[in-house]
Amino acid sequence: MTNRTSVARHPVAKLAVAGAIGCTIASFYAPPAAAQAAESIIVTPVLPLGYDAYLEHSVSQQGDGEWAALGVPVESFVLFPEVTVGQSVTTNTYSSGANAKASAIEILSPKLVARSDWSRHALVLNASGTFKRFVGQSRRNEDVWDLSATSDLDVTGELRLEFIARASQLALNRFSGEVQLDAASVVTIRQDQLSASATYRSGHARSVVTAEYFNFRYGQLLLTDGTTRDQSNLNHDAKRLTGQFEYSFTPDLTLFTQATYADFSFDSVIIPTTQNASSSGTRVIAGGILSIAGLGRATVSAGYAWRDYDRNGLKSVSGPSAEARLEFFPSPLTTVTIDFGRRLADARLIDSSAFNMSYVKLRLDHALLRNLKLAAEGNVARQSYLNSQQVSRIQNALFSATYLASRRFELSGAISYSTRRSTPVSTNSNVDELVGGVAATFKL
Repeated sequence: MTNRTSVARHPVAKLAVAGAIGCTIASFYAPPAAAQAAESIIVTPVLPLGYDAYLEHSVSQQGDGEWAALGVPVESFVLFPEVTVGQSVTTNTYSSGANAKASAIEILSPKLVARSDWSRHALVLNASGTFKRFVGQSRRNEDVWDLSATSDLDVTGELRLEFIARASQLALNRFSGEVQLDAASVVTIRQDQLSASATYRSGHARSVVTAEYFNFRYGQLLLTDGTTRDQSNLNHDAKRLTGQFEYSFTPDLTLFTQATYADFSFDSVIIPTTQNASSSGTRVIAGGILSIAGLGRATVSAGYAWRDYDRNGLKSVSGPSAEARLEFFPSPLTTVTIDFGRRLADARLIDSSAFNMSYVKLRLDHALLRNLKLAAEGNVARQSYLNSQQVSRIQNALFSATYLASRRFELSGAISYSTRRSTPVSTNSNVDELVGGVAATFKL
């Protein structure tokens, strides 16, 4: 049997999987946000075997402990079924800058994870969805879902292969920064993904090569005047190749470097002044992670990105990016996380409309009891689009609580406030939304 560092065996990864199986309270109540759009350049290295014993775990990494679902053994798999039902209220159903309409939201979120219990290789299957029904405002109803399969193959003790196949439907609104100001509701996007990666480990060094393919299909966009807009001209493919190298000098210090090449190809030929033109680009980053026992952990990453467009009328863009994540552990039951930075990001998922994004985010996680978890978060972001005059400022605040009554049942509640201010000013450039609700989750 080879030593494993896969999702199924690595100690830290197992904690992350346990946390992911539960309901993510922040995403359940907060407005739809970007998925791949504002992709962070923060890299979290995987420590060599034996080093992870010295790693301090945040409240979220600790999982649910003795309140975690045990799952249902079926043949050589363990199934983790769950369903969440919730009721929330929003003050701005259509994310409108004027004449905002409030409505109640009925939410159903089923999920099923099947994880192999093999001694060597691993396979994880996931099916999940969140279905929202806006009372009295049916045209704002929202369905998102995700189907994925991840396989992990140990070729040798040093070489591991991973394959991912995913089909999902996403939803974005103006708080994510990728949606036109005249949109009256979310933008629905079908995303298909295939990826393959090879990881080679030798002593304290780790090298990873990853190839990814994405296909995006955009749904009809509902405008504020009640009409719809066809968005098929935004349909595109994205291909990405990434190479990464890490070296752990000690359990407390790991350095990494990463280089990425990406190609974006649109289905339709559109006018040169439109921002979504086919392009290619590269990005190089380097950084490290430093842990100080009893105090916290710092991850820092910096780099530079270039993007060239295929059509006249769009200038090539480039710029530096730098991000940092500081984690403090005042106690085993409290984690304070500070994220800040500036990066060249891609609008409309990994579309080719780029913007500079500067942000600061502060989050506090506290387990009042081992089965009663509180979280408070606040963030401020500024988005400056490189091929237009648009500048947007987004602020968000969130408070949530989760009570684990048993391995099979939990209660949660959250309230969030989001605001967006954009220039040049138009009818819907300024948006505010308050969302709050409660939910119950049943697990096996």
